[in-house]
Amino acid sequence: MIDRRFSTNQHTINWQRVLTSPLFLAVIVTLLSILLGMRVARGGQNAFLNLVSYAVAAVLLLVALHRPVWGLAFTLAALPIIDPLVDLLPNLPVLTSLVAGLGAVTLSGFIIRARWDPKANYQIRLRPQYIWAALFIGWAIVTNPGAAVVDGTRNWLWTFIQLFLLLFLASVLLRTPRDHKIVMVSFAIAATLSAIFAVTTSQPEDPSTLGGLAGGANTAARYFLVGFVFWSYLQQEINKPILRLTCQVATIITIIGVAATESRTGLILVFIILLLMVVSGRFNRGSRWFLPLLLITIILLAVLPTQYLESLTSSAYDLQEGTGTVGRRFGLWQAGWRMFMDFPVQGIGIGQFPLQLAQFGADLLPPDKLVLGAHNSFVAVLSETGLVGFILFLATMLSGLVSLWRTHHLDQFPISNLAFTWFLVLLVFFLGGLTKSDQIDKMMWAAVGVGAGMTGYLHSRSEIAPGDDQPSSTVTAEY
Repeated sequence: MIDRRFSTNQHTINWQRVLTSPLFLAVIVTLLSILLGMRVARGGQNAFLNLVSYAVAAVLLLVALHRPVWGLAFTLAALPIIDPLVDLLPNLPVLTSLVAGLGAVTLSGFIIRARWDPKANYQIRLRPQYIWAALFIGWAIVTNPGAAVVDGTRNWLWTFIQLFLLLFLASVLLRTPRDHKIVMVSFAIAATLSAIFAVTTSQPEDPSTLGGLAGGANTAARYFLVGFVFWSYLQQEINKPILRLTCQVATIITIIGVAATESRTGLILVFIILLLMVVSGRFNRGSRWFLPLLLITIILLAVLPTQYLESLTSSAYDLQEGTGTVGRRFGLWQAGWRMFMDFPVQGIGIGQFPLQLAQFGADLLPPDKLVLGAHNSFVAVLSETGLVGFILFLATMLSGLVSLWRTHHLDQFPISNLAFTWFLVLLVFFLGGLTKSDQIDKMMWAAVGVGAGMTGYLHSRSEIAPGDDQPSSTVTAEY
């Protein structure tokens, strides 16, 4: 019988099958190899390194096109190891970076599957998180388009488009526990590698060495903690003792990595997340948490450098006296409040805080500090987008948290465990935003997207395939 889906007379070619077929991908790889070979031939002494980096980029992009969920996983996994990627992997025209390129190809793969693959069955519904995020982005752009596109420190319009697409893709691509595990494992491995690098190379007297491969100590601390949360979830889902032991070792490495960053907020967040894990009993129950928690605490205290303990002591003094780095942040926040008071409705413009700081904070900070960011997500959003933008941003984040929290309380295995895991991830950035400007962090927006997707679980039924030794991998939900 003739398959008319490929009949040119009927004009019904199955483009999804064509575009993701091995033959088509082989042709693409061959053409890319020829083009890259021609370029690398003119690359001088770095030709081999360029060839390897371009080959890796080509493979990642093709996998993202063929399996969009892997593209999402690669995009997020790049965050904890962004430093070497910036140096090794090529920038792409228009897209500004390979990470943005991965996101674009992931979106393309999703569109192809949604349009031509009947098995994909993506259920796209309007979610509250979409509405709040779109309103916030629209407000930030419309109220000061010059700052958003021309006058700011970056093209904020393009940045927000990427963040919204990331939120959307996370909500529709992560449909099953298996999809979640792909993202979690990818990110957790990258975070662990970055943590190992931070532990082995950090020098307390040199702050530039404390961030591992993530580009900054405070950023690294948050990503290592997210890696810890993911490993904590994954070890509950693994039956093989050797793999479970590997996960447990990785959890300890990521915690030590947080300590190596010397991030005081990171240390506080560690104990908040540990406390929530213990109190919830979601990952471990009863006394089984006591010994692992005690072991992690002992190791954490053992590896804390003297400078870390001294910095904690000085922070308490700075908090009381309003001096040091704490006093500097107070000055930044006070300047942000002045910006808000002068422009209470629309704000000074997205991305304008460091550019306008000299005007509003000259009497609060030393001259060399008048180019800093707000070091607070909420102050940054309030001062740059005004009260309306602040409310919309807060609604976006809280709607994600509430959705994940409500789904967690369903006690519907394994969905509730997944929801609680992502709730902790989003909470890391929400609370961490009190001392760092995380309002455009990709992982945070992806977590909000997961919250949007989890909304479907509130009124859906899960099914477990009989005889499956890992039932969580077969559970699906209607989105």
